[in-house]
Amino acid sequence: MLGRRAPGAGKGALAVGLVVLLTGTACASESDSSLVVEGSWERMELWEQRESFDFDQVAAGNSADAVAWLNRSAGNSDRLAYWEIRDGGDATEVELPGPDGPVLIPVAVGVDADGWGAVAVTRDEAHGANTGLLAWHGASGLDATADIEAGQPLTPPGDVAAPPESVSVGRSADVLVVAALYEGEPVLWSRSGDDDAWRSGIDSVDLGFGPQADLAGLRVVGDGTRLVLAAVADDGTPHLWTSEDGGDWAAVESDELPESAGSVGLLAPLDGGSVAVGWLSDEDSAPWNATAATIQRLTGDDLSDEGEIEALSDDEVERLHLTSATLSPDDRLVVVGGALRPDSDRTPMAWVAGGDSGAEGWEPTTQEELTGHLDHEFRAIVSTDDDRMVAVASALSHPDVESWQWRAED
Repeated sequence: MLGRRAPGAGKGALAVGLVVLLTGTACASESDSSLVVEGSWERMELWEQRESFDFDQVAAGNSADAVAWLNRSAGNSDRLAYWEIRDGGDATEVELPGPDGPVLIPVAVGVDADGWGAVAVTRDEAHGANTGLLAWHGASGLDATADIEAGQPLTPPGDVAAPPESVSVGRSADVLVVAALYEGEPVLWSRSGDDDAWRSGIDSVDLGFGPQADLAGLRVVGDGTRLVLAAVADDGTPHLWTSEDGGDWAAVESDELPESAGSVGLLAPLDGGSVAVGWLSDEDSAPWNATAATIQRLTGDDLSDEGEIEALSDDEVERLHLTSATLSPDDRLVVVGGALRPDSDRTPMAWVAGGDSGAEGWEPTTQEELTGHLDHEFRAIVSTDDDRMVAVASALSHPDVESWQWRAED
């Protein structure tokens, strides 16, 4: 079965079906962060989805100016729709065309200033096996009457039989890249505005792993100027690459890369040319029940260390899950996701860096509206020009979506 992560699910869940990797972390450390102390979170809107309640899931992502998600259309639950909140405005959607036969389940979405890309898996029946991947794309400035192309199939190598372990999509200008893991082997597809179809053929040899690559994690994202790809090899070695065209990838060489990691826990654009990267601790349970993550920031070719987010009992956090990041109105790095509590409840979580480089540690949000909001986690976050942060949350056991905002206290 694809889809929603069951609380406490382990790596064995990957063999059952595709799961969107929303890596996790939790936090720690004392600081006087005004972001946590003097601001507050409140839920704004709720989009309920009951027609696919027992099998569906939500995919989400962010850019420097938007949060986006892939879910059911508000007017037709048989169709998927691409949704976004851009520049802190109202949520808008565009319904995606067909096909009419298979069941479609969201797995990945990517967005930038110019447009978006989205991927879903197909099934012959709701609770059946995954049978393929479909991808859509469109321009920014959603128009319900826009002429969106029908979903195009993404075909893996001929010798691949199992469903993908993870799927992500990144967009930069008019270049789109989908990255998937099939039994530990990376498979990438790309397209640009001039392409009639998705190109394939980017394999492990091109990325320097050799023909028998076995990866523990793979993610791609666009940062407004280029595409960034992150992976962890089977020996625990983390890797980063950048590309302007989705075909030629240059490795990021840096002494700041961790010596080892369990998986890619976070890859999120912050602003033009800057990406937040989270490496989960090297644990057998990663990425499903991680206890720590090393946070870094890639700006141009410079990789800087932003400290470690930890799951600490003093914060009532047992395990973490990281999903997105942004720069706060006061230019602090903010990471969001979910927290597994000591009583096994899962709740949304936001961590804020305590200093300019995170050296003073990370502080978790303790606001009751979040810590008491069970079975949910933040999926994407962005800062707005009017000194707010807007986030999208979804339930872990069903496909409802919520929008939240953070405002500074008066």
